[in-house]
Amino acid sequence: MKLTGALLGALVLLCVFAALSFYKNGETISTMSGKVQKCEVLGGGEVEPLFHATIKTEHGRYVIASLSNCSPGDEVIVSIKRGALYLNTVYAADKI
Repeated sequence: MKLTGALLGALVLLCVFAALSFYKNGETISTMSGKVQKCEVLGGGEVEPLFHATIKTEHGRYVIASLSNCSPGDEVIVSIKRGALYLNTVYAADKI
């Protein structure tokens, strides 16, 4: 009986986590502005390359974010978004 209750509780928690992950995926938590310091290309070959930028934010923090057509010195807006697993964070940048 205790095992059944524990399994049922775990199943309920798993369903709540799955619902949060599904409905909150991609939700923008906050935004900040910054300036691109360095650009890198990850991947390539048969797969489309991924462009990432090291950005110094207005608060002096450094963030690595995805940014297409990256060039040092660009002014950008960094969106801090919720990732696919709800608890992780994704940084995406857009040029101003």
